Amino acid sequence: MPKVEAIMISPILTITSDAPIFEAARIMGEKHVGSLIVLEDSQPVGIITERDLLSNVIAKELDMKQTCVGKVMSTPLVTVDGDVQLEDAISLMVERKITRLPVKRGDELVGIVTSREIFDFLSFFLHSLR
Repeated sequence: MPKVEAIMISPILTITSDAPIFEAARIMGEKHVGSLIVLEDSQPVGIITERDLLSNVIAKELDMKQTCVGKVMSTPLVTVDGDVQLEDAISLMVERKITRLPVKRGDELVGIVTSREIFDFLSFFLHSLR
């Protein structure tokens, strides 16, 4: 099995915690991504996902232009080091019930691994066994 760094997406997209939710939704839509890493003072503190938008914004009828990302983001941010084996990252994702896992190298965020990258890798791996 490869290390997480081998299949992660990089660079990651970010937004500040004080940005309006509308801005997060706009970026996610334009970039065709399901999440953004949330920063405070240039440090990652959370993640805003499509599920957060649905469950914490739309379902609660929040004003997307008046409510800040920091009020609806998922926190604490669960991360993994890039040299962790993929199977260990998968176990962490299952244990924490998350589908997106930001990847660090030291203190720096360098990418993100999602269930999509894992499925793509496993599909390729399984096909190679035929």
